[in-house]
Amino acid sequence: MIVCFACRTRFSVAFSAKQIINQRSIGGKISYQVYISAFLAVFILTPHDCLNAQRSDLEALMKQIHNSDIQVRCEAIQNLGMIGDSTAVPALIHALEDPDELVRGYVVEALSSIGQPTGNVIPALLDALDDKDPEVRLYAAEGLGKIGEPVAIPELIQALDDPNESVAAAIAQTLQIIGQPSLTYLVPALNNERQALRYWVAWTLDNIIPEVGFVDQSVETALKATLSDISYGVRIWAASALYKLNKRNLDLIVPILIEGLTKEHNIKVRRDASVVVGHIGSSAQFAIPHLLQELEDIKDAKMPKGYDYNDKIKSSAQDLDFLQIRFCFAWTLGMIGDPAAIPTLVRLLKDPAYRIRTNASEALYRIGLPSSNQLHKDVTTALLEVLQDEENHWTTRANAALALGEYGKVSNGVVPVLINLLNDDIVADYTIEALGEIGAPMAVPPLIALLDDESYMEETIISALKKINTPEAKKVLAKRTQTQ
Repeated sequence: MIVCFACRTRFSVAFSAKQIINQRSIGGKISYQVYISAFLAVFILTPHDCLNAQRSDLEALMKQIHNSDIQVRCEAIQNLGMIGDSTAVPALIHALEDPDELVRGYVVEALSSIGQPTGNVIPALLDALDDKDPEVRLYAAEGLGKIGEPVAIPELIQALDDPNESVAAAIAQTLQIIGQPSLTYLVPALNNERQALRYWVAWTLDNIIPEVGFVDQSVETALKATLSDISYGVRIWAASALYKLNKRNLDLIVPILIEGLTKEHNIKVRRDASVVVGHIGSSAQFAIPHLLQELEDIKDAKMPKGYDYNDKIKSSAQDLDFLQIRFCFAWTLGMIGDPAAIPTLVRLLKDPAYRIRTNASEALYRIGLPSSNQLHKDVTTALLEVLQDEENHWTTRANAALALGEYGKVSNGVVPVLINLLNDDIVADYTIEALGEIGAPMAVPPLIALLDDESYMEETIISALKKINTPEAKKVLAKRTQTQ
């Protein structure tokens, strides 16, 4: 580094500190103490009065952008982004022509960090939305969201039908971040001839509307017209947006959502419909019979033991669709919260896919206690089996424990099982929370013992003891308050 003699040491330390901060932010093995020291060094040691030093460093880094070594180019670009000097913008824009997509990705991130919304950064990031690499396009979309300038809206909308779903979603989220100004351009785009673009326009409107508050009546009129779109995916998100605009639109959108759930549609449409129905919540009881019937129709679908819906294993397309349906519909049933779904959810607790078991246990937790004693017994038994099965994924067991915090209030057999699992490091935190919800006096002694041994669960244990609130629990809590 060529810097002026007077501040060479201070500037070098500060620059190294920035590199340390960056390494930890991308997952580097940097200790917390070193990270904090580096963070402070950036503010304490950087000589803001030494422009010559910073200029020399910038020049050196900009030269490294053209180095033959990819790693050197990436590190130089990364550091230019951290320094944040707009002097580097022209060199970085030129580097967008680098043949390596990794380098171009770093360039986009650096430009996003520098910002300069009134200069050449936004046009450069908009150009990067056409990059052949989807990850570069994704970074460009996120960068435009970070800058948040409305001038980018028209071109962002034109890029909404990106063939990569993650990129399209990132562009939609950027429009959402920009907010109200996006509405002016999004509403007319509901009539665009490109179906994929209309889909993401409707999706974006659905996400923007709750954030911007009042919208013009013309928006509601346009969305109602979109309910007859040739694409069912477009209709579903337009329906959701209409409901968020005005709850009185529910009767208007019910037929669209019910049809979207049925097997006549592809998995993406059915998934979207189930998400919209789930977000409507308890007002979506109209969907319960249809969800239960669809799950009944596929209950005999065979799946390999331990199947994870993200695993890449040999299976038919139909089986994969059935898997996603069970995953989505179990979540939706929990969001609606109708006890009529309980028997089906109990059956899904034995599904070979752990993510479906997880959604089923979470749904039972959301729904709460059934009125039928026999049904309550069936659910409790099933949840206890899930919780005690160490082969189950921890998320499935955790949700089962939380659900038992409700069911255990009227079931004598739950508390002993939960106490026995206090030494299970995987689910102990959740069993403690469940014991607190139940208010089980017999759990106080083991919780007190655990309080002395397991400080990392201290907050959860204290919360549980406060809820149980026996004289013994009060005494321990009072003593801890005095000593602290």
